[in-house]
Amino acid sequence: MKTCLAIAGGVGCLSMTLLIILAAIFITQAVSLKPGATAYIDRAVPAIAAHWDVQQLLDRATPKLQQYALHHHGKLERLFKMFRALGKLKYLGSPTYYKIFSGTNRTIGTFAVPAKFAKGAAQIDIQLLKTGKAWKINSFYITSSVFLPLAKPQTGKIKINPPPVGTSAVEVE
Repeated sequence: MKTCLAIAGGVGCLSMTLLIILAAIFITQAVSLKPGATAYIDRAVPAIAAHWDVQQLLDRATPKLQQYALHHHGKLERLFKMFRALGKLKYLGSPTYYKIFSGTNRTIGTFAVPAKFAKGAAQIDIQLLKTGKAWKINSFYITSSVFLPLAKPQTGKIKINPPPVGTSAVEVE
């Protein structure tokens, strides 16, 4: 019985040790990749947001994103027209969240970057793909309350008329 417990304990300790070593390797690699990726974001986003030019994104895009843009060019133009509603970029923060996955010959990093524009705040979610030494944009999303439609303010008075029996009526002046 003691032997079984000793073996189980040894296997458990060995497993935990391997898990810690693998986590340390992954964290070290992710931390070393982050500065290059954030530097790329610091250059790319202001260039894209300067005039909200689709071509600025496509110049920095992966082949996959370029293919998508080729087949959905009208949608991309409408999206950038919506982005223009944000106005001029005033502030680009550091990524608040990131995930980096590394495999053979490629690394994928997903970042959330806070930004302030002339018309309001936004969050830019950007996925970068690194093949060799070059980062490219694989996806680019912007979330902002600026894009929400404004509710029309109610003007006038609301009257509730006594309805005829069996019906109801509401009038807005």
